[in-house]
Amino acid sequence: MKRYDDKRIIEAPSRWKTLCRVVMLSRVGVALSCLGLFFGPFSIVPGHAEDAVGLARCKQLADEWLSLRREIGQTRGEWQKEQELLQSEVAMLRELHEQHVVRLAEQEAALRDVEETMRALGRDSSQDGDNMERLKAAVVAGEACLQRWQTRLPAFLAESLHGEFSRLAMESGADSGLGERLQRVVNLNTQLQLLTRAVNVGSLVLTTPAGDQQQMDVVFWGLAVGYAVAPDASLAAVAYPDKSGWQWTWRPDLAVGIRNVLASYRKDQPAVFVPLPVRVEREVP
Repeated sequence: MKRYDDKRIIEAPSRWKTLCRVVMLSRVGVALSCLGLFFGPFSIVPGHAEDAVGLARCKQLADEWLSLRREIGQTRGEWQKEQELLQSEVAMLRELHEQHVVRLAEQEAALRDVEETMRALGRDSSQDGDNMERLKAAVVAGEACLQRWQTRLPAFLAESLHGEFSRLAMESGADSGLGERLQRVVNLNTQLQLLTRAVNVGSLVLTTPAGDQQQMDVVFWGLAVGYAVAPDASLAAVAYPDKSGWQWTWRPDLAVGIRNVLASYRKDQPAVFVPLPVRVEREVP
């Protein structure tokens, strides 16, 4: 692409001066031609000094006219060169104008794309706001559900998760970040899911049918069913969860079987098959 030359544009006025000079010299040449036609028919008569002076003057004018003709020719040649340069600059300026038009069209198209992107982002932002509200509602519901589980877990399992439940209660406030609350819900729910797939063994204090407090060894199949047996195998019970916690039913006839299960779990004896009661397809609200 041709490069725009400011120096050549600055010199443009001198070219116009040259053109004006050519026109002026042309007019002088025409005037001298007219003088030549006027004085041409006269002849010089010997003895007339005035005619001699006039002849010399005509010769001088003719020489000047020829000089002017040569200068006109030279100036015309220079002007033709300047004209070519001017035409080249005009073509270059037109090319630059076309390039600027194309670039302007491209920038206008890019601006329209940006405006469309901004409108799309605005729509996405509105959708994100709706999604955040739905997510917040899900987190609040999850927190409430997990807090209910704190009262439904066996005491020794609830104690192992006491720190998680305490942090859950603190982060449930309005000032807590939604991301932190969601992470806490997910973490605690994961730990509860692990408990539902594990055999959980521990000890609990239960109230016997006689109203006494009895330390019992317990084993829970996940969070679906629990079995308890006294250390001396004199008492036994089976439990199932409901809304208020675990409901224990005393079954002394299961004492030996539960004791065998615990002994096998602790590797105190080889594993054996032990028949124990189980309810299936029971859902806890």
